[in-house]
Amino acid sequence: MRKTRWALLVLLASAIAVVVAGYYISRKRNLMLAPLQPAPLPAELHSLAKNWTWSHSSKDRPQVEARAGDFRQVRDSSRFELGEVELKIFAKSGDTFDRVRSKKAEFDQPAERLYSEGEVTIVLDLPAHGPPVPGRRYLEIRTSGLTYDNKTGRSSTDRPVAFQFEDGEGRSVGAEYDSPNRYLWLKQDVEVLSGGLRIQAGELHYREG
Repeated sequence: MRKTRWALLVLLASAIAVVVAGYYISRKRNLMLAPLQPAPLPAELHSLAKNWTWSHSSKDRPQVEARAGDFRQVRDSSRFELGEVELKIFAKSGDTFDRVRSKKAEFDQPAERLYSEGEVTIVLDLPAHGPPVPGRRYLEIRTSGLTYDNKTGRSSTDRPVAFQFEDGEGRSVGAEYDSPNRYLWLKQDVEVLSGGLRIQAGELHYREG
């Protein structure tokens, strides 16, 4: 009887061990297969996203397209914080666009206004359909503290500006560019080097076409 009792106890203990082991194995497997829980949203943010896009059209014609690798909307605010930003501002014809790139920017959606405190690169008159023309040097502008107002289509800054074009380069302090009307105003202390010539002016106005 004693041997039988011990045998039953051993069998019972083995059965319990198998059940417990199976439970932990199953629990570990379920944890491994369970989808990762997202990190909690910071208290100061309303939303957080990757690969954000925004666009505005007029009469079935694209007017502006904005993209950002990172998007953060501040709580109780219409302000968006954007990272790795690219802005395309289309000409009235829709055949060309001006490209604006910046590492960081803030976007006020109701005002349709974008501001970049850091460095900004602008390339003018790129083709909207197909790649850039091989060998052509497009007008490129570098500055910081840039504001783009979508309601007027104007980009402006009061900070130093450096630019390069087909036959030369130049600089100024402050600039404003009216994209729909292809009008550039270099505000002050303008210097242009082109074809071996140096041009200096208090300000410079230029309109394409």
